[in-house]
Amino acid sequence: MIEKKLPDVQSLKDARGVPLYRVGVENVNFPILIGRKERRYQITQAIISMYGDLKKDIRGTNMSRFMEVLMQYRYKRMNSKKLKVFLKELKKKLKTKDVYAAINFKYFIPKESPVKKIKGIQGYDCVFVGRLTSDNYDFYFEVSVPITTLCPCSKEISKYGAHNQRAIITARLKFSEKPLWIEDVVSLLDSMGSCDIYPVLKRPDEKFVTETAFKNPKFVEDVVRDTALALDKISCVEGYSIKVTSFESIHAHNAVAYFKRNWDF
Repeated sequence: MIEKKLPDVQSLKDARGVPLYRVGVENVNFPILIGRKERRYQITQAIISMYGDLKKDIRGTNMSRFMEVLMQYRYKRMNSKKLKVFLKELKKKLKTKDVYAAINFKYFIPKESPVKKIKGIQGYDCVFVGRLTSDNYDFYFEVSVPITTLCPCSKEISKYGAHNQRAIITARLKFSEKPLWIEDVVSLLDSMGSCDIYPVLKRPDEKFVTETAFKNPKFVEDVVRDTALALDKISCVEGYSIKVTSFESIHAHNAVAYFKRNWDF
């Protein structure tokens, strides 16, 4: 049986003269490997979005080509170098000048409670983002770390106690050299709040967390500034963006602060 050739509609010419900045696929669930600091790797589920630019005279991109390239990386270790290789292959397959990918994944790190040393596992939301053009490759890494913040104002004006709450530090980092390990970034951001967040706490641990936060009150502004000063001391960090969100326990809104340095994404 002779297979009939089907029309390639998306490759038809378009006369409207409007080039598109990004066209692609989003929210693709996909298994990848992420390297661990102890020279092993972690299997995780990623949610991947991929895009390419589209010339003004082409009607549409071929969506299946994104998936064809991606399938070559199933259960493969992903990092900055491997993402660049992936984007090169995607750029060649799409016959385009500009490609972009964002790889969202959960990274799990063992964490003991501070006093009783009860082992637990904590998950952190991470993103690898890469963009490849004709003459440049940009990569940044994002991680979100939960912390505790205790309000300095509440502590100062109250006879006893102070309100505290969970907050999130989100840091986006661009590296001039080999990127830091995820574990090292998490450890640094963990130390920026009034106290760490732990997956498992017994009563002595809860006492420690409560008292540690009380001794170290911080506004979201304090957390952002302390984080910026810490990142400035790391030579391989070329640029960064920081966001801290406090899920206020006595307000119906969140408190937020931002800072960026050498950041143009």
